[in-house]
Amino acid sequence: MRFTVGAAALVSGYLLASGAPAFSQDPSVLLTPQQTRAYHACMTAAWVQDFCTSHAWGIFATFDRTKAECIAADRGNIFPLEGRRYFENTEGYCWSEAHRVR
Repeated sequence: MRFTVGAAALVSGYLLASGAPAFSQDPSVLLTPQQTRAYHACMTAAWVQDFCTSHAWGIFATFDRTKAECIAADRGNIFPLEGRRYFENTEGYCWSEAHRVR
């Protein structure tokens, strides 16, 4: 009996703490339509650039040329990613960049 009551208390406490009303005062939860488009464009551009980096062939200038052609062919230059660091979390980077769009 005590186990059931304890488990129910823990589950209800978790649901109350992690529910949407707990974050209702946080303005960064939702994105506007323009921010959503920027976020999706950033994620797409990052995916294309990462794909082209891992699939480009050649060495030195040949690698740079094939990578650039791959990005251009896949329309991966739809969002500027110059500020993204190499080991940075892509989702976090795109989320913060989308919030800069007004």
